[in-house]
Amino acid sequence: MITKAERRKIKKILGNHYSSIVLEELNNKAVRNKFGMPHSDIMVRQVMNGNRSHKEIENAIFSAVEKKISDDSEEKSRREELLEQTKTGAPTPA
Repeated sequence: MITKAERRKIKKILGNHYSSIVLEELNNKAVRNKFGMPHSDIMVRQVMNGNRSHKEIENAIFSAVEKKISDDSEEKSRREELLEQTKTGAPTPA
């Protein structure tokens, strides 16, 4: 179950519109509900708010957080590299 402290940190990373990001992660992993349908955003929010426990959705939430942190890190590195090239007078990519 996701704690209040975890929820605050997750929302800080993913933003307040986290459910669509988590649903995309669930769809990429082909995780379905007991009726074989994709999970709803309501279910994702219930798990996130600690009202329900669902291991696969919790895993998708943390997987989405991991991807976001990785993407942000890669973007930061790319920007720093680009700025370093500009600083040294090296040609910048078109």
